[in-house]
Amino acid sequence: MRTKLDDWEDETQALADWLIKKLDYNKDDCWWVGDEIGGVLCCDQYFFNLDRIVEFFRYGATVEQLYEYYDYEIDHCQNTDGTTPPPVNFRNFVKYGLKEQ
Repeated sequence: MRTKLDDWEDETQALADWLIKKLDYNKDDCWWVGDEIGGVLCCDQYFFNLDRIVEFFRYGATVEQLYEYYDYEIDHCQNTDGTTPPPVNFRNFVKYGLKEQ
């Protein structure tokens, strides 16, 4: 008998597969880190947690915006103590195209 957790994992994998297709990766070249569905998805040199995958679709982001924000987060973390979130969240980055507030 299937459980709600099985259903959630199937739907989460479907969401990841949708992202993989949007990013134009081969499904075989992307995987969940530690085989933990819903954790962190690795595609090439990029790592996306489930929250970011959901935000990508929820806010209608472009692939370019996803990659730009990924780099923005990395750059910000390298220039701070690593504990401060980026000054602009992904939603506002997509909505307003902001890089600084």
